[in-house]
Amino acid sequence: MALQKGIDYLIIRKLMSASISCSIYALFLGFFGPYSDSYSSLNDFLVNLDSYLGSIPVFLMYSLPIFLIYGTITSLISDYIARLISKLTSNKVFVVFSGILHLLFGFYFTWVGLLAAFLYFITDLVLKKKGLYDLKKLRFSLMIPVVMFISAMVLSHLFSY
Repeated sequence: MALQKGIDYLIIRKLMSASISCSIYALFLGFFGPYSDSYSSLNDFLVNLDSYLGSIPVFLMYSLPIFLIYGTITSLISDYIARLISKLTSNKVFVVFSGILHLLFGFYFTWVGLLAAFLYFITDLVLKKKGLYDLKKLRFSLMIPVVMFISAMVLSHLFSY
């Protein structure tokens, strides 16, 4: 029974990591991503604010399923392999090997995948160290991308006038 509870909490933590890191990822790509124009002044930024905000829902729409499915599965695989390696060597190397494996799985999607894998890994590490994961927090964390999606759409519409 304790093993099942540990696995449940592991999956809860991975899903929380996926939704939180996806939200940060979409926000980052919305403002600094490949489709944002380079702005040289605050005025340029404010003029294009509606397009930056409008791209956030697009990034969320396409990246959230990838984070939830591919990211969660590969993170579980990375942690499993890193745990096996750390049992053979030293427990101190678990984080290093897990991080390297996360980045290798993220490299499949080029530099944007590396960024996504890095954010996922850091988010998961923080949640694990702080113990900030349970079913109630999972429900809340899954609402973050939804609220961000709606907020960005509304703000993009407001700033377009």
